[in-house]
Amino acid sequence: MGGSTQLRGDEAQLYEQYAQRLERVVTSQVRSSRVVVEEACANAWLILLRRQPARQTAWPWLKVVAIREAWRLDGLERR
Repeated sequence: MGGSTQLRGDEAQLYEQYAQRLERVVTSQVRSSRVVVEEACANAWLILLRRQPARQTAWPWLKVVAIREAWRLDGLERR
């Protein structure tokens, strides 16, 4: 993370609230290996830490980022 990123202090709560649900959603939307899904979700959480999106849209933001990341990783895995 860059020095300019300010954590808001609610990141652990967001993770607790959404982590399992995020993996289920990505699994249902992207037909790929479990490893790809887990890595995509982990990457989405890291991106959240860096970008700090608005909290009122954190859940839909996470879904979009994780699904796109899963598509990207799945494409790399298939090559």
